[in-house]
Amino acid sequence: MTPEGRGSAENGVWLCQTCAKLVDNDEARYPADLLRGWKQKAEESALTSIGKTKRATKAARKESEIRRNLKIRAKLEKAMLRPIAERRQLRSPSPMDKFRSRKIVVRSLDDTRYPEIDAKPPSGISSWLVFEPYDFYHGGLSVILSIRLVVIGPEQNWAYVDYRLDVPEGTPGIAKVWMLGDIPWRNIREIDADGDRHYRGPHLFCAYGDNGTPYERVIASVMGEFYDSPLDPAKQHPDVMSLEDL
Repeated sequence: MTPEGRGSAENGVWLCQTCAKLVDNDEARYPADLLRGWKQKAEESALTSIGKTKRATKAARKESEIRRNLKIRAKLEKAMLRPIAERRQLRSPSPMDKFRSRKIVVRSLDDTRYPEIDAKPPSGISSWLVFEPYDFYHGGLSVILSIRLVVIGPEQNWAYVDYRLDVPEGTPGIAKVWMLGDIPWRNIREIDADGDRHYRGPHLFCAYGDNGTPYERVIASVMGEFYDSPLDPAKQHPDVMSLEDL
């Protein structure tokens, strides 16, 4: 290519200084065809935005987000759910019985430790985690974090019971709850349905986009004989630290 051609607009891809250096230093990872594809998509996106208001552009982004979330949901359902005929034969199923696998692996996009134990993560939460799926909810996937005891009082006011307390069986007001982490579609970026030799089954590659975690919220749901009942976070009180407080 001539010097004039190399410096022409047709041969240009506009990147920030950091990204430009990464591209220039790794020709194998960023071949010319890939860069041309980037340029074409960017130019097409710019052309479709000409003459549109910010409101229209915002609506288009929202539509794109909805389509992406629906695709993620469909991929998860295909990878994780038992066949519908098999689910129909289940008697009094719990929410988790719909899933093929009792284990899924959630991996941060920044994970570099898997499959080694991430013993001292800088953020306080491991860059990869193994969970049992609990259920789908309207905005994503709920996973089981742990089981806790709570004490429930009048008008459904409640509090967690400290882990260290040995609560006698049959203590009034005591109930077991699922601690559930709700992972929203927006944090689930890719799915490996088959896993690997370390952990078979689905691997979810997630952005830890909510206070350094993949969950948008953590909820407590009381275990019931036929169905579980989520507790109202607005009625939560400080943890019970002694048996005398029960």
